[in-house]
Amino acid sequence: MPFLPQPGAPLLTSRLELRALSGTDLGQIHAIHADPRTFAHDSTPPVTSREAMESVLATWIAEREAQGFGYCAARPRERHPVDPDANLRDPGAILRDPALVLGVCGLTRYRLGDRVVLSAYYRFRPECWGLGIAREALTAVLDQAARAFPGAESAVITDGGNTPSLALAARLGYRRTAEAIPGEPDLVVLTRTLGSAPEAQLGPAPEVQR
Repeated sequence: MPFLPQPGAPLLTSRLELRALSGTDLGQIHAIHADPRTFAHDSTPPVTSREAMESVLATWIAEREAQGFGYCAARPRERHPVDPDANLRDPGAILRDPALVLGVCGLTRYRLGDRVVLSAYYRFRPECWGLGIAREALTAVLDQAARAFPGAESAVITDGGNTPSLALAARLGYRRTAEAIPGEPDLVVLTRTLGSAPEAQLGPAPEVQR
C-alpha cells in the first residue's frame, strides 16, 4: 500500500519536507554517507565510493517502486538559502536552505527471522544532531505507516555501540529485543508496534538486495 512521501507528493512536518528519493539526490546522499563523522558511532564504514552509493541509491529507489513506499530525503521547509559554510557556525542555518538534504530516513520491508517487518533506516548530517530533526522526520514517517499498516511490527537494526541511534530508537518507542542477526554479532534489534490493530498484511519482502 503506498503512503507518503511519494514522488511529487511530499510529507510535511513543522520544519521539514520529506520527499521520495531520486537520482538527482546522489551527490548529497553520497556526501552524507561518505562523511566519517556520520559513522562515528557505527561499526559500518563510510561509503566513500560514489559508484557504490549510486548502486545503493538505485536499490532504494527500486524498493520504493516494488513495495509502494521506502526511503525519503529530508529537507528544510524554509525558503531562505544561506551560505553553506554557515551551517557549521550557526546550528539554525542548516534549517534555512531548502536545497540541502539533511538526511535519509524511511521504512522498507525486511525479513526478520520468520516474519516480515518494517525496518526503519535513518542517517543524518552531523550538523543536524541535537536539533530533533531525525526524530521529527521519523515520527512523521511512522505515523503515516501506522495509518497504512495499523498493528504492523517495525524494527530498528543498529550497531550495539551506536548510542545516539539507540537513544533515538527508544524515543520513537522501539524497545530492545534478544533477537540477533545471523553473521552480524555487532547488531542489535529493537521493535515496536505501529498503531493498535491486531495485525496487518505487509506482504513479502522485496526481491531487490538491501
